[in-house]
Amino acid sequence: MARWIRAARPELASLVVSLAVAGSALAHGGRLPFDSWGGFTGDVLRCQRVIARAAARCASDAWAARRACRETALDGGVCDEAATTARIAEARRRSQDEVATACTERQASTLQFLGSFDLQQDLIDFCRDWERAADSAAFGALGTGNACASATAAAVSDVMQYALRSRRRCMDRVAASAGGAASRGPLLAGADRHLSRAVEQAALRLAARCPDFVSRSGRSPGDLLTTVAARADCVGGAFYIQDRVLCAPPLCGNGVVETNEDCDDGNTDDGDACPASCTR
Repeated sequence: MARWIRAARPELASLVVSLAVAGSALAHGGRLPFDSWGGFTGDVLRCQRVIARAAARCASDAWAARRACRETALDGGVCDEAATTARIAEARRRSQDEVATACTERQASTLQFLGSFDLQQDLIDFCRDWERAADSAAFGALGTGNACASATAAAVSDVMQYALRSRRRCMDRVAASAGGAASRGPLLAGADRHLSRAVEQAALRLAARCPDFVSRSGRSPGDLLTTVAARADCVGGAFYIQDRVLCAPPLCGNGVVETNEDCDDGNTDDGDACPASCTR
C-alpha cells in the first residue's frame, strides 16, 4: 500500500496501545551487521530520520507532561491527572501521525521493521518506557524532598535531551554513509564520549543543587544519571536496526523502572515496597 491506512486511525491507535501494555518487546526484523547497515538514500533515509525524531519528540513531550504534573504536586497544588494523561496520549498520536505521513510500508520494511503496525507499536513502547524511567528516576524512591526532586528532574531532562539528540545525529550520519565507511567507528566513539561528558556535567550541577543527594538517595548523581542516559540512548537500538548500538537490558535494583519492570526501589530485597524481581 502506498501509505499506511489512516481511515481507521482511532481504532488502530487503541489496538496499538493495548498491545503495548501487554508487552514491550520491540518488533524488529533481523538486525543487520553494523558494517553493512546503512547506505540509505532518498525517501528511505528521510523515513529513518523521521522515525527517530518522532520517537524522541514523543518521549520528550510525554516526560514534560508527567514532570509538570509531579512538580505541581510538589509545590502544593493538585495535578490534573486526566489532563496529563490526555497530553501524553496526544504526544503518542502525533508521533504516530508523523511517521505514518513520512513512511511507506516498503520503507519501513527496508529499515528492518516488521511492518507499519509493528513500527507504530515500537513508537508507543519507547515513549511509554522513557516516561516511566524518567519519572521513577526523578520522583520515585529517592526521598530527596521538593528541592532535590526538582533538581533531579531538571538533570534527568538535560541528560535525556542530550542523549536523544546526540545519538540521533550520529546514527543519521551513519545511516547515510556507505557500508564499511572509515568514519563510522569514530562517529560512534565521539558520540559516546560527548554523552559521558554531558552526564558528568549534569551530575555536578545536581550535586551542587542537592548537596546531600547521596545520603538521601543511596547513590551518586553520576550513577543515577548514567542509568538515565542509557535509557534515553535506547533510541539508537530501538529505531536504527543494526547490531552495534543496542539498548542495555533492564537491571532490577538500579532505582529506575525499565522495560518489563513494574517497580524498582533501588535494591533487590524482598519484603519492602518492591519485590526482588521488580515485578508484581
